[in-house]
Amino acid sequence: MTHRATNESASRTCGGTRLPFAPLAALLCFLIVPRYATAFILGLCRERCIPPSLLNEPSPSSRIDSHAFRRMRRNPLRMNPAVAAAASSVREAPAALHGGLTEVRHCAFYDMWNETVPYEASWDLQHRLMDAMVDELAADGCTRRDMAILLQHPPVFTLGTASTEHNILATGNDTDDDPIPVFRTERGGEVTYHGPGQLVLYPIVDLRHHKQDLHWYLRSLEEVIIRTLERLGVEGERIEGLTGVWVEGRKVAAIGVRVRKWVTMHGVALNVDPNMAHFERIVPCGISDRPVGSVRECVRDGVTTERVAGLLMDSFAEVFGVQLEREEGGLAIARQR
Repeated sequence: MTHRATNESASRTCGGTRLPFAPLAALLCFLIVPRYATAFILGLCRERCIPPSLLNEPSPSSRIDSHAFRRMRRNPLRMNPAVAAAASSVREAPAALHGGLTEVRHCAFYDMWNETVPYEASWDLQHRLMDAMVDELAADGCTRRDMAILLQHPPVFTLGTASTEHNILATGNDTDDDPIPVFRTERGGEVTYHGPGQLVLYPIVDLRHHKQDLHWYLRSLEEVIIRTLERLGVEGERIEGLTGVWVEGRKVAAIGVRVRKWVTMHGVALNVDPNMAHFERIVPCGISDRPVGSVRECVRDGVTTERVAGLLMDSFAEVFGVQLEREEGGLAIARQR
């Protein structure tokens, strides 16, 4: 009786088929021949009455491309990893993503490229637009569209949060010769110059609809300039550890931003054909060993501020995946009290 019970215990089945060594066989299969482990177990499932649905075979699209992985290991990026990743993501997929679907976001565009707007007025306009977007975010939990301002300024020096007045060499205030006012702002960065012949782009964007990553945003602004120059036949470049865009060692675009609740203000200034002598009164961006340049110096023929303005906004719309909608009355908004 005892012998019979032992045999029955050792002969428990699933659908009448014995399963005495299945776990051990599966373990040996994984240890000895991992390449065929999945196929072996799936076959075992079919034979031992284990539902195949309990084991999910990976789809071809989810498998790692071992050749691409080996190439990546042989050719690692030399750029700072955070900067390289942000720059790469900008080139490949800058558009906003909603629920896994690429969606074009609308952007109100205050097009004042041909106006010389006092710095105080544009600064006030930015604050009003930013505050409106932050209020909308607090009330509704989302924002309906981004905003962008394009203009020129009369001569002015601006200081960022990292600025010291030691980098202002001369303003002209000590004499009657062409004095240039100075403003301390809340943007990041050092001292810079704005003036006629320089296009200044102030994006007021909600990074929740793009990417909540300041590195990505700065690299995106650089990408806007690089693509603009590319359309003019000029190769712009980044320099590791610095923010901005250079052409043949000369800085043609400066960037300084502020972000509050993932809403941005301030932005990027592109030297088209400004008075380069004004840069000699400061240490631009606090960098003493790298000169400043302009688009005019790179492209002798066919460069107008109007043409560059159009290319700049085309590049902005492309990089940020937005559809520009012209808005009127930007200065009127700024002057409201």
